[in-house]
Amino acid sequence: MTGAIPRQASWVTHTDFSGMYFPGVILMAIVGGSSMVAALAMMKRTSGWPLFSVLAGVIMLVWIVAEIASIRGFHFLQVIYFATGAVVIWLTPQGKAVIE
Repeated sequence: MTGAIPRQASWVTHTDFSGMYFPGVILMAIVGGSSMVAALAMMKRTSGWPLFSVLAGVIMLVWIVAEIASIRGFHFLQVIYFATGAVVIWLTPQGKAVIE
């Protein structure tokens, strides 16, 4: 969104986006926002925080798979982000919150 990453026209060639701005907004709002909500829910010890955490992990996994499919390209960071989403899901305790 800020232009810090060099533009690569090939990233949006096979998508409906004309540039990188709106994918960046979606990434920040949906992927980043869901992670922020999950973190805040966990810190505030909200009763449903495990659900928020799993949902944030699933959103990350779906984002990475959709990104790879839409840009028709691959970068090693996608493996790291996919693994991060999987680890969030894996480490989220099931049932009653354990941070009490």
